[in-house]
Amino acid sequence: MDPLKGQQLIQGKRVSHALYDRPVIFDTNMAPVPQLATEWKSIDDTTWQFKLRQDVKFHDGTPLDAEAVKMAIELVANPETKNTYSVYAGPITGATAVDKYTLNVKTTDPFPLVPIGLAMTAEVVPPSAYKDWNSFIQKPVGTGAFKFVEFRANDRVVLEANSDYFGGRPKIDQLIIRYIPDAATRAAALKAGEVQLASGLPIDAAKDIEASGNKAMSILLTRGLSIDFNEQMADHPINKDVRVRQGLNYAIDKESINKDFLLGFGAVMDAQIPQKGTFGYNPDLKPYPYDPEKAKSLFAEAGFPNGFELEIQSQPAFGHQDIATIAAAQLGKVGVKSKATVMEAGVYANAKQETKLGPAFTSTWASFGDASQNLVWFTSASTIGKYHQHPEWDDLILGANKTVDPAKREANFHRVTALMRESPPCIWTVRMPEIWGVAKNVVNPDVNSVGFVLFYKTDLA
Repeated sequence: MDPLKGQQLIQGKRVSHALYDRPVIFDTNMAPVPQLATEWKSIDDTTWQFKLRQDVKFHDGTPLDAEAVKMAIELVANPETKNTYSVYAGPITGATAVDKYTLNVKTTDPFPLVPIGLAMTAEVVPPSAYKDWNSFIQKPVGTGAFKFVEFRANDRVVLEANSDYFGGRPKIDQLIIRYIPDAATRAAALKAGEVQLASGLPIDAAKDIEASGNKAMSILLTRGLSIDFNEQMADHPINKDVRVRQGLNYAIDKESINKDFLLGFGAVMDAQIPQKGTFGYNPDLKPYPYDPEKAKSLFAEAGFPNGFELEIQSQPAFGHQDIATIAAAQLGKVGVKSKATVMEAGVYANAKQETKLGPAFTSTWASFGDASQNLVWFTSASTIGKYHQHPEWDDLILGANKTVDPAKREANFHRVTALMRESPPCIWTVRMPEIWGVAKNVVNPDVNSVGFVLFYKTDLA
């Protein structure tokens, strides 16, 4: 529920989107649209101006004004706060309240992604929250469609409808977001009528869900799953020779993962993090083919003819532990003594934040319309862990965020993704579908392509 840290896990993101609002939000097509702001524009190279709604109140009755939004933006821009997603704020340095409902956002350099950055990061809380942050997150207050009622660690968050919500009172009175780490248990809870929406269900559960009188909804997510490398473990073979990382990519049979595990509903990642349709996607890149003999040859050339040990750490989220386990087994066939370790979700998130995962660990990459939103994690600006980095990657990725010239930005992204394919920062695996179970009495489950739900639009028949 902490708006600074709660977004690393999808459960936290869903709670966050129900409790808090931002100046800008993503619609179901992942385009930035107004939420607390009504309009925005760039007024010079380093200034964006936002106009705010005048009919918004926090859950405690405090009216929203430009000062509250200013404080939220400055919190994101302050590196000392360690906001999980502050990297998306890029060169934003702060904001100034022009009048009660207008504010200017300042950047150090031209930054075309200010609206996207605020949609990712700037969750607005009452100014009083900053006086005692630890107390605030025990009973959080936002402007969102739902108000906080109760939190039970590793179990559930209970919320209630905000009758004064500026977008109209939600159609459901109470929202309970439960933490059920096992996918089969989630499916069983749906069929038993214990939950009305269940995400991340087993692919093969769809027919069973339909047979029970409920509905199954398949969403082809923009989220790709990779097995990333911790570059700070300098003595590990993955960090000693690029041929080791190339070999690991040849060793994974991605087509079989899609066919056998995802039943063909997913797609093989084409050796880049950005998703097709995202600005900056490189259409010239192809997946690493499955070639175990090539993998063994590269390991031998790199000085590891007898293989090496590799632990792959994951969390209990759809695809993570499964693909880590499949990958470990496939790597064993090319001489890599690999094991998959599943960590409790909160432990995993904290270890990732503190750069303690590795040598290899699973990550998912959602697309937010611009390649920089993914690629920035592979630069010195990363605020979650340490992925593989390179000075030239820094120049290209961060340089793309300092120009408003689309052609130059696209050229930078194409160049850096080509470089990353040659010096892999990860094992690219598959882009995953997500199966949702929807109870037969649920109307309008509004889920976008990264798995966020606009609960206030959902109704029960």
